Amino acid sequence: MGKIAILDVLKNKAFRGLWMSQVFSQLGINLLTFILALRVYALTERNTAVSFLTMSVVIPAMMLGVVAGVLVERFDKKKVLFWCNLLRGIAVLGFLLTKETIFFIYLLAVLISAITQFFVPAEGPLIPKIVPANHLVGANSLFIMTIFVTMLAGGVLAGPLLDGVGIDISFLIIAGLYFLATALVLFVPSNDKIANHTTIRIKEEFSEGVKFLRANRIVLTCLILLVGSQTVIASLSTLLPGLAHKTLFLPINQASTLLLGPAILGIIIGAVLVSQLHFPLRVNITIGIVGVSLAMFCLGL
Repeated sequence: MGKIAILDVLKNKAFRGLWMSQVFSQLGINLLTFILALRVYALTERNTAVSFLTMSVVIPAMMLGVVAGVLVERFDKKKVLFWCNLLRGIAVLGFLLTKETIFFIYLLAVLISAITQFFVPAEGPLIPKIVPANHLVGANSLFIMTIFVTMLAGGVLAGPLLDGVGIDISFLIIAGLYFLATALVLFVPSNDKIANHTTIRIKEEFSEGVKFLRANRIVLTCLILLVGSQTVIASLSTLLPGLAHKTLFLPINQASTLLLGPAILGIIIGAVLVSQLHFPLRVNITIGIVGVSLAMFCLGL
């Protein structure tokens, strides 16, 4: 995807609103994830406590992910995006009152994760509705790149934000990011509402999805690889504060910046190599998995 493709797709006002909404909402959720991890570790100094925080995010995804996707298809996706962003912004404000209580931190993390499960399946399907077919590759590439860039940006900025403005202002900034994302959704056109809301039809579509995965091994394999990679990322996020504090003797708030900062360089190098070497997709994936495994093994040593 070249520079011109990106510029062309960004000329689309509706897509630009959707993409900027994605930028602010993704940055908000990633900032929140790392700030909560640092906060929980600061309160407990236990990796187990951070693991429970990760579970608070993962369990709603496991329980609601597929069902939420089926339900979202029955509503105007613009309204789903609007309310998800607004409700998450309001929920973040709740941390101002509960930042010293681990139980309520977990509870609000579960709530925000549950709302996010309805946000994700409403965002992607809007792209082909507002972007011409010849711009779909550029639009999808920009969305995927934004996910990874904001993930790293959230980690890199979390520590400096806490050191610079404190925990309360950090939560206010994150809530503000969600409210900005809410406002930007207004530039996205509405889509037709699907009238069939019956429980029977929802079960049928869920069964159809399971049958499709069983019949398409390539799609199933890609899904397993995606889940596996996200599991690795979640595990690393859980271990990050403890690694920085007890092994590398770094200040906790600097952990995200010093350890995730180099990852940005790694993503840039990887993107350049993939675009220049032109290896088959299967080879790229294999190199990535084996390379990460060897790097983690060496880190253990």
